[in-house]
Amino acid sequence: MHQVLALGENNPQLKASRQFLLLQEQLAEAENRIQAARGIYNNNVRDYNTRVQSVPTNLIAVLCGFAEQAYFEIDAEQAVAPQVPGVNDGRAA
Repeated sequence: MHQVLALGENNPQLKASRQFLLLQEQLAEAENRIQAARGIYNNNVRDYNTRVQSVPTNLIAVLCGFAEQAYFEIDAEQAVAPQVPGVNDGRAA
């Protein structure tokens, strides 16, 4: 997202393009949806883990083989933006 914004700042014609503005809007919406989904997932994992640890549900969890789950976290390698032809290479699509 940051690369797309920087590309638009460096190219006034591209910044004024309606399609480029629409692309920026769609990318921002996609990032917001991903962030919201990650938050919902992590809230559900927190609730699940609480139930796995709490009495009496922990007894059922042990009997049925339920175990604590990990939160969804992004490491540095996953945080790298994907390559978008025409955007990451400096060419306008």
